[in-house]
Amino acid sequence: MIPYNSIGERFHFSCTLCANCCTGDQQVWLTLYDLYKMGRFLHFENSRELFDEGWVKLVKGENEVWRPQIRFKTKPFKFCPFLSNELDNAGKIIGRCQLHPEHKPLVCAMAPVGRIVDTEKRTDEYVFVKPAPDCPGVKNSKENSLRQLLNNYKKELDHQRHFFQLLEKAKKRKLKVKDSLQLLYTFPLGNIFEPPNDDPE
Repeated sequence: MIPYNSIGERFHFSCTLCANCCTGDQQVWLTLYDLYKMGRFLHFENSRELFDEGWVKLVKGENEVWRPQIRFKTKPFKFCPFLSNELDNAGKIIGRCQLHPEHKPLVCAMAPVGRIVDTEKRTDEYVFVKPAPDCPGVKNSKENSLRQLLNNYKKELDHQRHFFQLLEKAKKRKLKVKDSLQLLYTFPLGNIFEPPNDDPE
């Protein structure tokens, strides 16, 4: 695992809309609730459509389980399909996320704060993770509160923990990609978030 620096209650960061974290070889890992938000944004009826229509793909993660990831476009360069480039008043290109703020993936919304979860010990650790190697936002003097950020995303963090617990069960069962897609990542996108059962089988 890549060593990260622990983050304190106060940290400095401000997004500059450079879009460096939305292009190139960046990997945007998704949770079940991210799939729900993204599918609702696209007016889909079932999360399976995200995969069938090419917005999301399954990739084997570090724990040998299949996890959803945004499928970046490859032409004319690699970039997130939800990235929208615009010109500001000075003629400078800025990158805006079409999913911001209500439908944005948790990993993007929390940046530069990362979360390391140990489901067995039931512990959390929050660390400072550069959104991109050349992210100019980490040099900004704007001060942020970790406590406030966690409070703002409490519901989604709870959903994320539940998702990690499901991944642990999937790992023990050694689910293949087709089974993972059907049992973990296929669910209706109604008005209420209804994730898969606690025990994928």
